[in-house]
Amino acid sequence: MMAKVAAIFGLGLRKGTLATLAGAAFTAGGVTQLGKYVVTSLLKFVPVAGTMAGGVIRAGVASSLTYAIGEAWIAVCTQLHRMGPEAAANVPTDEIRELFMTEFKKSARKSR
Repeated sequence: MMAKVAAIFGLGLRKGTLATLAGAAFTAGGVTQLGKYVVTSLLKFVPVAGTMAGGVIRAGVASSLTYAIGEAWIAVCTQLHRMGPEAAANVPTDEIRELFMTEFKKSARKSR
């Protein structure tokens, strides 16, 4: 998803940059998501209603995480695009990661 969005904006980012950003996003949201996953997994032990509730909660968590990553990445790509291709190509990966994490946290708060 991130590579496709970057391509739409005309950004030629390296795969390593995308992998770093994706890892950062999952690390940032991972702890909360893991807690929710454990709770919903435990709900599976409750007959019928627990399995359905667990599936609904996990689907909600997955969609919220995907939404937050997508919105954050679009915000980052917008900013890089405004810089122009040459300037964007020279932005260090760490700086892109910091920008992404800032945007990810904003998007994650909105998606709750």
